Amino acid sequence: MKEKIWLSEDISFISGESGEANENIIIDGATGSGKTFSYVYPLLMHGTYETSTILTCTKRTVVRTFRELLKSRGYHVVDMDLIDPDNSTVCFDPMYRIRTPDDNKALAFSIIMSNSRKQNSRADPWWDQAAISLLNTLIGLARKVKGEAASMNDVLGYAESSAPREYGDPVLDSLVNSLEFTDEDAYIFSSWKTYTGNPDRTIACIYTTMMSALDEVFPESVRNLMRTKRPLDLTDVCRTRTALLVTTSPVSRANTFYMSLFYTQVFRELLKYAASRSDGRLPVPVRIVADDFCTGAPVPDFDKYISVFRECGISCSLLIQSESQLKGLYEDSGSQTILNNCSTYVLMSTNDLSSAQTASKRLDLPLKEILEAPRDRTYVFRQGRKAQISGRYRTASDPMYKELMNELRKEEV
Repeated sequence: MKEKIWLSEDISFISGESGEANENIIIDGATGSGKTFSYVYPLLMHGTYETSTILTCTKRTVVRTFRELLKSRGYHVVDMDLIDPDNSTVCFDPMYRIRTPDDNKALAFSIIMSNSRKQNSRADPWWDQAAISLLNTLIGLARKVKGEAASMNDVLGYAESSAPREYGDPVLDSLVNSLEFTDEDAYIFSSWKTYTGNPDRTIACIYTTMMSALDEVFPESVRNLMRTKRPLDLTDVCRTRTALLVTTSPVSRANTFYMSLFYTQVFRELLKYAASRSDGRLPVPVRIVADDFCTGAPVPDFDKYISVFRECGISCSLLIQSESQLKGLYEDSGSQTILNNCSTYVLMSTNDLSSAQTASKRLDLPLKEILEAPRDRTYVFRQGRKAQISGRYRTASDPMYKELMNELRKEEV
C-alpha cells in the first residue's frame, strides 16, 4: 500500500513517488505547537506500510496508541523504554555487532567524546586521547576473551578493574599477561602496558577521565537494562519491516548521552550495511523519526550522515523547537548543512526569530505576520516548489485516529 506523508491539513506526498530531492523533513515549532500530534500521528497512521520506522519520542502515549496498529500491518514491533525499562523488550548494547579494531576505536571515541563540551574545550586533549586509547584497549580485551558474545557490561567490568591501586599494577595485568595475541589484536597488549607504565598520578587521571565518560553514557538504569534485556540487532531494522519505538526523557541527563550514542550507532550500522550491498541501498527503506531532536546531546557527524541518507534508502524527520535550538547544538555550519539536506521544511507556531525570519524571507511576508500567526497556521517549504500556507493536519478528525481511540478505551475498560 502507498505511504502518504501528511505535512499539513491539505498538503501531502506519496513516499517514493514524490519526485522529492530527498524525504528528509524538518518539523519546526515551539513547545505545544502540535508537532507530535499533527505530524507524527498521521505519519504512523498513513505512512507506515512498507518502510521500517525508528521512532524516538518523549510521550509514551504514542507507543500505546500505535503499537497494535503496526503489529496488525505485519511489522515486527520492538519497544525500548528508557523512562520505565520494565516496558522494554530489548536494550541497545553498543558492543553488539562490533567486529573489527576500527569498530573498537570508533566506539571508544564516541563514548569518551559524547559530551559536546569537549569538542570546543580548551583543556589539554591528551587526557581524552589517553582515555580513548584505554577504553579501546578494554573493548578489544572484552572481544578477545568473549568473542562476539562480549557485551558493554563486560567492558564496564574491565573498566572498573583497571582502576589504579595504591600498591602494584591494576588487577587486569594477570589476564592480559595470560593471553596470546595475534598481529591484529597485539595493540591490546602494547596499549595496556603503555597505560600501566605511566606514573601513578597519570594513571589515575586517565582512569578518571574514562570513568567520568562511562558514568555519563551508562548510568545504572541503562546498565540494568543491558543486563536484563536482549540486545537489539540494528541491522534487523533494514532486513525486515520493523517498528523500533524508543521512549526517552527530554530532560533526563541519564538518557542524553546514551541516546546520542544510540543514534550514532544506528547511522553507522545502517550505512555500513548499505555499503555492503551491490546496489548500495538497504533492502527495506528506513525512516527515522526523532521527536525533540535537539533536547539531548548532538550526534557526532550527523551533518555528514544526513548528506548520504537518500542514496542508501534512509530518510529522517527531525522535530525541533526552533532553528536557534538546532544551531546551539550543531553550530552554524553543521546546522545549516542539516537544514540544506532536508528538502521539506514545515514551520508551525513559533516565537523563535531565526525560524520566523526563514519563513519571512521565503514567503516575502513581514516578520511580524509570521510571529503573530494563529497557532494552527502552518508554513510548508519544499525544494523546487512554491511555498504554501496551510493549517495543521486535523488528526482528531481522522477516522483512523477515532478508531484507534475507541480501541484504547476498550482496553482501559
